[in-house]
Amino acid sequence: SIVISPLKRLQTNQVTEITEAFGLSAISINEDTPDDGKSWKMIEKHRYRLWIISPEQLGSHNGHLARFANLLDSQASFREMIRYLHIDEGHNIWSAGIPRYGEKAFRPAYGCLGKMRAILGNKTVFQLLSAMFPCHVLAAAKLSIDMAPDVTVFQGPLLRSNLAFATMPLIGNLENFSNLDFLTPMVYDPAKPVPKTLVFVDNRSLADRIAVYLNNNSPSVLRNRGFARHYHSGMSREYLDSTYEAFASPDGNCKILVATSGAATGIDIRDVTTVVQYGICPNMADALQRGGRAGRDDKISALFLTMIEDWVYEFEISELDDSADPDVPVNTKLPGKDSRVGRCAVRYAQTKTCLRKFWAIYLGDESAAGLISACLSSPHRS
Repeated sequence: SIVISPLKRLQTNQVTEITEAFGLSAISINEDTPDDGKSWKMIEKHRYRLWIISPEQLGSHNGHLARFANLLDSQASFREMIRYLHIDEGHNIWSAGIPRYGEKAFRPAYGCLGKMRAILGNKTVFQLLSAMFPCHVLAAAKLSIDMAPDVTVFQGPLLRSNLAFATMPLIGNLENFSNLDFLTPMVYDPAKPVPKTLVFVDNRSLADRIAVYLNNNSPSVLRNRGFARHYHSGMSREYLDSTYEAFASPDGNCKILVATSGAATGIDIRDVTTVVQYGICPNMADALQRGGRAGRDDKISALFLTMIEDWVYEFEISELDDSADPDVPVNTKLPGKDSRVGRCAVRYAQTKTCLRKFWAIYLGDESAAGLISACLSSPHRS
C-alpha cells in the first residue's frame, strides 16, 4: 500500500505509530530518504507492507524523475503489487495542489495524483482521507483524482466536543505584538504550568520576531530557555527536530510554538490546549486544519482563537449565493493578503451568532455532538 502524506514530520510519526500499533513494516519515502542500494533494494522487493510517501516522489522532483516514480515507470511487476493508494490529508489536493482564484498551486504534485489512476490501473483502490472535507473541497479532490461523484463517503463527527471557538479584533496591526501578552504569565508559578500554545502566522519573519518578543516578555526565570520558539521550513532539520521535541515532551522547556502554516499538519501533540491564528486565515479549510491542533486529547478543554485585522471588518459581503465555493475571495483586485481572503472567512470574522454552528454548516457536520456539546451560544444549548 501507498500512503500519500504531506510532511516529513508527519511521515515519521506515522511510521512509528503504524509499526507499534499493528506490527506492519513501513518506511517513509521523501527527498531525505538515503540513496543507498540496500534500502532501495528492500523497497523494490516489497519488503515493506506500507510506503508513506511525499506526493513529489511520484513524479519529477528538482528536474529529475524521483527514484520511486522511476520504479513505478520502469517495472510492471512493481506496479502490480500495489493494491491500495491512500491519500492522507486529502484536502491538500484543493488547498495546495490546484490553481485557485488566479494563484498558482503551492504544491502542484498534489494536483497530479490523478495520473496514478493510469499508472496503477483499475485493480488499485483509491481512498481519500481528511477531517477537512467541506462539500466544495471534497468535490474538487474527487474530480482531480477521477473518483466517481457517487463514491461512498464515510463521515463521522468532525468538530471535537472539547474544542471551543472564539474571535477577537487585533489592537492596531500584526506588528503590535502586545496583542499576544495574554500568552505569557506575569508571574511564574511552578504549581501552575503554562499551557501549551500554538501560534500560527503568515510568514517566517513574523514567526521569528513574535517568538523573540514572547521570550523577552516572559518572567525572568523562563527567559533564555526556549520558552517560546519559532518553527518553520527556513530552519535546519536539527533545529526543527529539537524544537519539536522540546514542545512535545511533557517536561520540555518550550510552551509556545510560533509556526507558519506549513507546520499545521505535521504537529500532532495531544496536550496542546490553545491555538491562536494571528491574523485572518484566507480560507476556512486551512484555518480549521490549524485549529484542529488543539484538544487532540479529549480529556482536556481546548480553544481555537482567531485574532483578526481591523480591515477584515470593513468588508461588506453581498447576499450572492457562494455555496458552491464559500472560500471564493471577496475581491481579487485588492493588494496582498486582502485579495486572497474568502467570503467565508470574512463572514466568520463578522458573525454575531454561534461560531460552532458556523463551522458545522461549513463542514456539513450534522451530528448532534458536533454542534451542541461545546456550543458557547446559549440559544444553541437548549
